[in-house]
Amino acid sequence: MLSLTKRFIKDASGMSAVEFGLLLPVMITSYFGVAEIGNYILADQKVTSVAATASDLVGQSTQITNSGMNDIMASLSILIQPFDPNNATIRITSVKADAMGNTTVAWSDALRTSPRQVGASISLPAGLVPPNESVIMSEITFTYTSVVGMFLQNGITVSDQFYQKPRKTIAVQRVP
Repeated sequence: MLSLTKRFIKDASGMSAVEFGLLLPVMITSYFGVAEIGNYILADQKVTSVAATASDLVGQSTQITNSGMNDIMASLSILIQPFDPNNATIRITSVKADAMGNTTVAWSDALRTSPRQVGASISLPAGLVPPNESVIMSEITFTYTSVVGMFLQNGITVSDQFYQKPRKTIAVQRVP
């Protein structure tokens, strides 16, 4: 019996297979975890890019029409790809400051969410909008869901805001 035990302890012919079997689940989980982290970072970068582009496109104009706003919203939906644009909400708002520096909504448009109420008071970072001027504010929210399905079954929300001063005028006008 003692010699059988010694022979069993010295036999290492199946050791690699056992080690591989023990490490395989850890390796697969690590691989897909890294892939998920990479996709989440890409989604965050896309959201930031869409927010900056939204404010920039509107800030280049002196006035925005309905068809112009529809074109901007369509182009922003393309920018979020390869992620599903239906998981993103986009709101573009012109915020004006009066002579006292009080900020209110001049106009607002939104895609897959509600626009801000015209004339409503809005709080912005101090000093962002000088008196009697305006700023274009874009707000993007995106729900990132797991590509693989192993992690984040309910998704995680990524959002960003971006502010842009109009380039050619004090305030971008919204016309029908």
